[in-house]
Amino acid sequence: VDPARDDTDKAEEELTTPQQIAGDTATDPPSTATTIDGPQAMTAPIPGVVASVAVNPGQTVSRGDELLTLDAMKMMNVIRSPWDGTIATVHVSEGNRVVQGAPLITFVPT
Repeated sequence: VDPARDDTDKAEEELTTPQQIAGDTATDPPSTATTIDGPQAMTAPIPGVVASVAVNPGQTVSRGDELLTLDAMKMMNVIRSPWDGTIATVHVSEGNRVVQGAPLITFVPT
């Protein structure tokens, strides 16, 4: 164990673009003019534990709003909405363990 490392501190990383959410390394987020049809499932970009859920079904969200936070290897990863839309389903709750690719939230972009 490295005594210089303080395991009680958790770094925070924000995952905001669909590419980051999907685990892709692409850097270009979709333009705000992108039209998305039908419900979109947000999936876990990495395995972890759901630390908090910031939305409820029926709630309207804007691009960049916090959807939930995943705790992965002592890093808090904020998952943000890549589009404006309405939350259709929240598939997880606080404390749930998720694997990479597991559905987290389904929403309908506007």
